[in-house]
Amino acid sequence: MTVGISRSHRGGDGVFLVAQLSYPDLGLDLDGGQKGGLRRMLGGGGVELGPQAWNRRHYLTGREEAQVAGFVTPLAELLVLHDLADIHDQALVLEVRDAGQSPKVLGTLVGAAVAIAHAIPHARAAIPPPRCMHPGLDAWKRVARRLGGELATGPMAVQGQHEGHPVRLRTSWSPSGEPTHTQVSLQAPELVREGSELTWEKDGFTQGEPTDLAKPVRALIQRIHRQRVVAGGPRGRDHPAGLPRPILEEDVLWGRIVELGSLASALRHGRGPYR
Repeated sequence: MTVGISRSHRGGDGVFLVAQLSYPDLGLDLDGGQKGGLRRMLGGGGVELGPQAWNRRHYLTGREEAQVAGFVTPLAELLVLHDLADIHDQALVLEVRDAGQSPKVLGTLVGAAVAIAHAIPHARAAIPPPRCMHPGLDAWKRVARRLGGELATGPMAVQGQHEGHPVRLRTSWSPSGEPTHTQVSLQAPELVREGSELTWEKDGFTQGEPTDLAKPVRALIQRIHRQRVVAGGPRGRDHPAGLPRPILEEDVLWGRIVELGSLASALRHGRGPYR
C-alpha cells in the first residue's frame, strides 16, 4: 500500500491538497466519491455511512452493497470527517481546498490518510463473500490453506503454491454482477519454444495440434479439453483453466489444480511445450 500527498491547481476552483491511497485490488467493482449534478439530483441507492450531510455529498456503490458496506464500515469514522473525492477497487482519494501553506491543515490530511491506510487491512478482512459464493466459502478457505495462501473474499480469489508452482484462483464477474467462470492458473518455471506452442479456446484448438506433443502431455491436454475449459496465457509460463461456472466444491477446485500441476510436470519431460 502507498500513500501520496500532492497539490492540485484547478483554475477558478482554487488549489486543493490531495491524499491518494493505493492498495491491492479489492475485487468489489467499487465506485464512489463526490456526487455530481445528476447523481445528486437522483439521490438514493448505495451505502450510507451515517451523517446525512456527508451522505448527501457522497455516494458508495459496488457489485453487492453488503460487500461495499463490509469494507467501508470499519473506515466510516475516518471517512466521514473528510471529503472523499474518489474511491474504487485500487485507490481512495481525499481532498481539501487549501494551498498547503498551513501546517495544521496539511498535518490533518496526512494524519487521516495514514490512519485510513492502517485501517484498510482490517476493512478488507471484513468483506463478506458474494451471496452466491456463501455455500462454497469453507471449501475455498480449505483450498487456500492447502495452497498456503489466503482467500480474498471480495472477488473470491486465492494466490498460493502447489508443488512449488505459483497458483491463482479467481472468480470472474459480468458487468451485471453475475459470476461467469472460475479461472485456475498455474505458473510453470520453464519457457517454451514459440514454434511448439499449443493454444486452444472453448471452440477448439487455435494453434498447433496435440499430436505434436509427447503422449503423456497429449493425454492430459485431451482430458482437460474434454472438460470444456478455456486455456491460454503468456507463452510457456501460465497454464490457466477457465471453468464455466462459479466453483463451490473443494474437490473440483483441487482437482483442476492437480491436473495443471501434472501438465506442467509432463511438459518438463515431454516433447514440445504448451501455452
